[in-house]
Amino acid sequence: ADYSTHTYMLEVFALPGGDRILNRNLLPESYVPRTGAATETPGDQTYELPLALGEMVWSTDGTKLAFVEGVDGGAATIQILDTADESLTAIPNEDGYPMRLHWSPDNQKLAYDSVETFLSENGPTSQGVYIASVDGSDPVQATIEEESQFTWVLDWVDDERFLWSPFDPIGGAKGLFLYDTASGSSIELVDAGQAISPAKWDAETETIAFAVPLFSREEDTPAQPGLAPGAYTITLDDTTPEQLLAGDNLYGVSVPLPGYLNVGNDVIFELTSREQILLSELRRPDFSPDGEFALGERTSQTFLRDLGSNEEDLIVNLFYVDGFWLDNQSFVAQVGAYGSVIGVGRVNGSFTNLVDNVARDSPFVGFRVE
Repeated sequence: ADYSTHTYMLEVFALPGGDRILNRNLLPESYVPRTGAATETPGDQTYELPLALGEMVWSTDGTKLAFVEGVDGGAATIQILDTADESLTAIPNEDGYPMRLHWSPDNQKLAYDSVETFLSENGPTSQGVYIASVDGSDPVQATIEEESQFTWVLDWVDDERFLWSPFDPIGGAKGLFLYDTASGSSIELVDAGQAISPAKWDAETETIAFAVPLFSREEDTPAQPGLAPGAYTITLDDTTPEQLLAGDNLYGVSVPLPGYLNVGNDVIFELTSREQILLSELRRPDFSPDGEFALGERTSQTFLRDLGSNEEDLIVNLFYVDGFWLDNQSFVAQVGAYGSVIGVGRVNGSFTNLVDNVARDSPFVGFRVE
């Protein structure tokens, strides 16, 4: 194909003014036309490929963007965009594909996995965990003595330490470890033989949470070793797992709001009190920044629930698809079949349509508040 008139760019804009702060050409300077059949493997093709984009992760303060670019089937590079001076810094990488990029709280380091291949017989194979500095110096490989085909970098707990786990096909992870970049060593937080879901860190309560799945539903299966199925929490000071909820269909946890934990199918706990928030039948809840209200779907309608009184208002008689809070009192929601209506609502129960008849595949990007 003739690519001489094609453009393939990565662009980053500053809001609300819309100033372009990055305009990166991802096409090679020239293309060699394809000489073989379309069924040839990438290794046999003689034409150049554009750079493919992988993960894109903003720093916690929103001033830096880390993204992965590289040629499919080849080595990839982490680029760091500093929005202050619009500069790009490349992290050296000779081999492997960086994945699961995590910023340290001070936004000066990245921890990530380097994937050797996704196509091995038993799943992906990791080259190890690396820590990179934003100054572009050579990344340092973490010293991980536990044998594992693949590893998960999970989250930083402070500027020097992060959580990681070996991969496990049953729960997603096996055991949980805390790596110290200063000493270059790990300590075990959850037994290395225990299958768990990838753990989540809540910085507000300094709590680590994970789920233990049910390994088998066969009636004649022996008792499950280790922890019983359910959701658990630990802290860095007390690593004895404390069960938060028993259940045999829990395969992961998430932190929808600082101080709160989502367990399984929309079961929410307040972590300090360890009390369950009664969100019965309110699905896919989005919480107000102050944690006092939840917006979600029930009986194919959109409701707003006061988490203090557990009272709720019907916002609109349409299915809740997606949304986000503008502040503690107002929100934007995409509702209706495939999100065909976009509107703004308030905690007093009002809802005003902004856009009707949105196309099914239209992206829900966001709003500028004036």
